[in-house]
Amino acid sequence: CALPILNHVIRQPGAPAETVVAAIESASSIGSDGDKAQLLVLAADTHSDSPAVRSALHKALESIHSDGDYRRVSNAIMRKTSWIPRLSGTAAGRFRIFC
Repeated sequence: CALPILNHVIRQPGAPAETVVAAIESASSIGSDGDKAQLLVLAADTHSDSPAVRSALHKALESIHSDGDYRRVSNAIMRKTSWIPRLSGTAAGRFRIFC
């Protein structure tokens, strides 16, 4: 099974984006949505700073049929790629977002 190999590749923090994209594309063909989701969440947590990886994650997300796994992966992608101001101390108390 390719799971341990893909897991190892995706866990490498300094892996080139092209390598991670190839691993994500391979993960898309995994039959188990749970196993696929686990790898995609790991990729989102580790490599989502790359636009190519984010694009591959979004494409791979479409191969997940389980609603729960789909939400888990999409939440991981959003959590790692959305801009959310992170402030601490007194600045956090004064910062407001108005919509």
